[in-house]
This record gives sequence, structure tokens and C-alpha cells, in this order.
Amino acid sequence: MLDEIRQKAKVDKDRIQQTVEFLKEYNFIVVDEDETKVKLNEMARKFLTQTATA
Repeated sequence: MLDEIRQKAKVDKDRIQQTVEFLKEYNFIVVDEDETKVKLNEMARKFLTQTATA
């Protein structure tokens, strides 16, 4: 999953890892133990949905 994000965002692996660590640290996302799947935190998803439709 992270490789897919990296390819779509067209940034290097280190930059994706930094971004994922930041988002994880502030509870915007949840990453599985294998770091293969990333899920947006429910509160962050609601915020982004409200912001995008406002």
C-alpha cells in the first residue's frame, strides 16, 4: 500500500515514510503491523469530508 501511495504521489520512499510517521504520531492514520496498509482515522476522515463539502 505504501508503495502504491509513493508511486501515485511521485515522491521518494523516505518522504512517504516521514509523512506516514507524522500522520501516525498525530493520530490522523492507523498503519498495520506490516506497514502495508494505511487507514485514515475516523475523526480525520470526518474532518476532511466536512471541509471538502463546505
